[in-house]
Amino acid sequence: MRLRYHSGVVALVWGFGWSLVWAAPDQSMSIAPAATSGTTITAADENTRNNSISTPYNAHSHTDISTTSANTLSVGNGEAGNKHLCANAADATDACLRWDDTANLWTLDNPTQGAFNQIATISSTTGVTGVLRGDGTGALTQFAPTPDGDDTVLVSDSATTGTFRTVPNCTDTGGNHLNYTQSSNSFSCGTSGASLDISARVTNTSQSISNNSATVVTYGSETFDTDTIHDTGSNTSRLTATTAGKYLILSSGSIGCNTTGDRQIRLRVNGTTTIANVTGKSTVCANEAHYMQVSAYYNFSATNYVETLVYQDSGGSLTFAADGADGSFSMVKVP
Repeated sequence: MRLRYHSGVVALVWGFGWSLVWAAPDQSMSIAPAATSGTTITAADENTRNNSISTPYNAHSHTDISTTSANTLSVGNGEAGNKHLCANAADATDACLRWDDTANLWTLDNPTQGAFNQIATISSTTGVTGVLRGDGTGALTQFAPTPDGDDTVLVSDSATTGTFRTVPNCTDTGGNHLNYTQSSNSFSCGTSGASLDISARVTNTSQSISNNSATVVTYGSETFDTDTIHDTGSNTSRLTATTAGKYLILSSGSIGCNTTGDRQIRLRVNGTTTIANVTGKSTVCANEAHYMQVSAYYNFSATNYVETLVYQDSGGSLTFAADGADGSFSMVKVP
C-alpha cells in the first residue's frame, strides 16, 4: 500500500486499486510521520498518516452546497439564517447574492459592497400579475394593480404611481384620433390632427358672363365641405386651403350657345396667378350649351385660395351654369 497526494486529494493505493478520500478544502496538508528512504513503515506510522487525512476530512461539512435533484443547486446547511453565494476574485469588488431568511427574498450586494438591496418582491404566490419596476435604490419590486375594467392600459411616469387608464373608442371619422395627456396620464379622443378627408364641392345656379371680360364665378351652394374650405356668406368665389398641402382642383360648367368667338375657363390662385386654363371655339352648338372644364394639381400654403374665371367674346353676354348637373367647382387634398 502507498500514499499519493494529488491537488487536495489523498489516495490510498492498494495493488492496482484506488480508494479516494476527500480532504478539507484547504490548499495544503501535512502528513506525519514523514517517510525515510530505506526504513520500514510500521502499522503505527500508517495509522498516524491515516489520522492526518481522515481527521480534517471528517471535520468538514459537505452540506453547504449540494445538488438536491437534477438541475437544482442548494446553498446552505438546512439551518435557519441568511445564505450567501459570493464571487471570490483577486480585487475588492467581489459581490454576493444573499437569501434573506427573515424577509424570505433574495438581495444583491450592490451598488455598495456589503449593503444588500432587494432584487424583487412578489406579494403573492398564486395568480401574480403586473410588472417589476425599479424603486430608485437598485431594487426591483412587483407592481400589480387591479385593472379598472375593459379597454385599460397601465400608465405611469417617474413622478406618479402607475394606474390603469381607460382607452376610449375614437371612431375613425372626422379626423378623430387618440390623444394622450401627460400631466394627467389620461387618454381622450381628439380632432386636432389632419383629417383623411379634406375636400369641398360647390355649385351655382347661373351667372351672366359679360362680353370680352374674364369674370370671377361665384358659388352659393355647397355639396360638402370637410375643412371650412368654402364660405357661402362671403368670398363665395373662393375655395381656400385651410390645411396646407397638395390639392387636386376641378372646375366645370356650361355656357350659352353661340358660335361666335372664343370660350375660356381658367383657375387663378390668390387673385393673381393663373395655374391652368382651357380655351376653345364654339363653332357649332346646335342650340345646346357649350361645356367647359379645367383641372390642376397645386401645392397650397395655408389660407391660399383658388377661383374660377370664365371668358367669352361672342359680342354679348352669355350665361354660365355650374349647378351640379352641368358642372361644379371642387378641390380635394391629396395625402
